[in-house]
Amino acid sequence: MLTRHMRVRHRSDYEEYLDEEMAKKLRNDADSDNSKVQLSLDSFVKHGHSFEKKLVSWIVQTYQPLSACEHPSFREMCQLLSLKAPHVGVYKAQSLLSTECANLRMKLCGLLQGKAVSVTTDAWTSCNNITFITCTARFIDPKTWLLHHIPLGLLHKSGTSHAEDVVRYVEGIWERYNIEYANITCIVTDTKATMVKAARIF
Repeated sequence: MLTRHMRVRHRSDYEEYLDEEMAKKLRNDADSDNSKVQLSLDSFVKHGHSFEKKLVSWIVQTYQPLSACEHPSFREMCQLLSLKAPHVGVYKAQSLLSTECANLRMKLCGLLQGKAVSVTTDAWTSCNNITFITCTARFIDPKTWLLHHIPLGLLHKSGTSHAEDVVRYVEGIWERYNIEYANITCIVTDTKATMVKAARIF
């Protein structure tokens, strides 16, 4: 109940909590890899979390609404595949997605740390005065010479955005992913006046 309250009422605190829990889990996994303790049989048995992990992957990769988890036809399909398939409702799906997001965020922090990255950012305001600000990072893996492009975040706010809003949001994203100015090779925007001013502030 407390975590649900944090997720609904205190989103920033909830995300910090998830980041701390995920960092703790990664440390524990690293410690268990280095230990010589015999593994229990539980690690080789597939429980409900395997279904939940595949469900999250399906929701994300196919852009499904969370309400699809509770649709009768979806539940019937799951029961036909396995009578032990757990029932996952909307609130549980939200929690699973938040945990997976925190997990990916921790992995991206490690991936981007120390990398030379180029950053793109843009802001767009709809006709009903809703603004979206986005930020992406691109880098070339020095080992494989493959170009990677990673969307780091999307801000949704009411009202128009000024250059200072764009800079504040993007710098907050960089801080979350351990990206420093010293690692940024270039910042790319379009030629809109707000974005040009933001680029000059950067």
